[in-house]
Amino acid sequence: MRRLWGSDSGGRFRTHGRHSQATVRGTRWLTVDRCDGTLTRVTRGAVSVRDHVRDRTVLVRAGHSYLARSRAALRRLRR
Repeated sequence: MRRLWGSDSGGRFRTHGRHSQATVRGTRWLTVDRCDGTLTRVTRGAVSVRDHVRDRTVLVRAGHSYLARSRAALRRLRR
C-alpha cells in the first residue's frame, strides 16, 4: 500500500495512483493505493478525481472520499 498526503493553496498539483488521479483545488487530501483500487480522502477544500477505469471525473469535497476501484474489484462486485 502506498500513501501520499498532498496540500496546496492555489498552485496546480496532482497525485497519481494506479486507478485514479487527483487534481488540487486549494485543499488538503490523501491518496492511498490499495489492492482494490485508489482511495482519495479530502480533509479541506475540494479535489477533482479522475477515475481511469470508469472513465469519469468526480469532484470530492472536504469530509468525503472516493474509491476508484480496480477492474478486478469491479468484476468481483458484479458477480
